[in-house]
Amino acid sequence: MAEALSRVLPFTSRDDARPVLNCVKFEIKDGQLTLVASVSYTLAVNSFDLAQDDGEVLIHRDGIMELIPVLKRARWARLGIVAENDPDGGMASNSLEPGEERSDAVVGFHTAGG
Repeated sequence: MAEALSRVLPFTSRDDARPVLNCVKFEIKDGQLTLVASVSYTLAVNSFDLAQDDGEVLIHRDGIMELIPVLKRARWARLGIVAENDPDGGMASNSLEPGEERSDAVVGFHTAGG
């Protein structure tokens, strides 16, 4: 995961005039995690298998930069996209109903140190 994030991070923009380009998009769909970043004219995409419920969220590049070293030190990591008001904290279910959009989603990483 750290390597995949390191590959797309350079393609995030530092220009605050277009904040969506300051982010990496995490999209989980049909058992695939796709990471997407763009600096307007260049697009970086990195995909791999991930057995999780479908969902998507944008994470600011600053958060990704803090996350990469943590993931590099971890023996394992668990990724989930959950609603902030999920009473189970995303541990039981984080699926969306067909056509449902979630604007209050967060990404949670659980890691074990190495």
